[in-house]
Amino acid sequence: MHETTQGIYDALLRGRFAFDFVHEDRLEPERLSKYRALLLPNIAMLSDRQCQQIRDYVQSGGSIMASFETGLYDENLNQRSDFGFADMLGINIETVRKHCHNIYEKLQVRTRTEAVAKFLRR
Repeated sequence: MHETTQGIYDALLRGRFAFDFVHEDRLEPERLSKYRALLLPNIAMLSDRQCQQIRDYVQSGGSIMASFETGLYDENLNQRSDFGFADMLGINIETVRKHCHNIYEKLQVRTRTEAVAKFLRR
């Protein structure tokens, strides 16, 4: 997650975009209404309430960009059957699994661990 957050941070700085950090426990409409977009870099654990707050933000005109496992787990680390924002982002867990499978096939590996090991051996 650190690399994703750092990459987004660097891109925003280089692009000279004004930005702010918002803690996931502070998603009230009055706080979020001043932002045009929320960037969610692998915020894997979100409660149903937090997902609804972000959903309400989008329904009121805000935009989101999410990466990796954002919203895949609830606040107790129980995996959801799908991403918390699957419908809004137009992606689901099966699509991700299929893409991962295709990447593993191209790399001639079976798991993420094997893919990383192969990369490190280069």
